Amino acid sequence: MEQRHSSLQGDLRCGACAEDFGQPTRIEWQAIYHTTSTALGTLIGAILAMGGAGALPYRRVKFSTLHLLCPKCRRSVTFRQIGGVLLDKLCFIALLLSSIGLVMGFVFGTAVVVFATGTPFSEIGIALALIVASGSVFALGVYGAHRSKLLPTPKPLRTIGKPPFTILKVHPLTEVPSPK
Repeated sequence: MEQRHSSLQGDLRCGACAEDFGQPTRIEWQAIYHTTSTALGTLIGAILAMGGAGALPYRRVKFSTLHLLCPKCRRSVTFRQIGGVLLDKLCFIALLLSSIGLVMGFVFGTAVVVFATGTPFSEIGIALALIVASGSVFALGVYGAHRSKLLPTPKPLRTIGKPPFTILKVHPLTEVPSPK
C-alpha cells in the first residue's frame, strides 16, 4: 500500500492543489474493519454494551504514504480533520436525540390512535410531525457521520482515502526518504 500510493516522483507541485511547491509529507492512514471472526464478538459486545459493559472487537490497519503537499494544503488537512471530528460528534448527538424523538413519536402516535377515540387530527399531526422531523434529523446524522470521515482527505487523495481508510496524522518531513 505504501509504495503503491506514495507520490514523490517527478513533479514537485503540491499533490492536493497542484499550484504551489510541495514539501515532502508523510500521511498516516488507518482503517477499522470487522471480519467474520469479529462479527460474533461485535454482536455479543453490543449486547453487553447495552448493559453498561463490554467492548466491540475490531481489527485496525495502519500504513503511511509520502506525498508533496504545500504548507497551505497541509494546514487545510489538519483543520479539516478537526472539523471532521466535530462533525462526527455533532452527528452522534443528532442521532441520539433523533432516536429519542422517533421513539417518543411512535409511542405517542400509537397511544393517540389506539386509546383516544375521536381524537382531533391535531394530536395525530403532532405525532406525525415529530416522527418526520426526527426521521429527517436521523437521516442527516447518518449522512453527516459518513461524510465526516471523508472531510479531511483532499480530493486528489480520495483514491486512497475511500472508506474505511481515513487520515490519522500528517507529518511534514525535513528530508526526502530514498526509494527502497
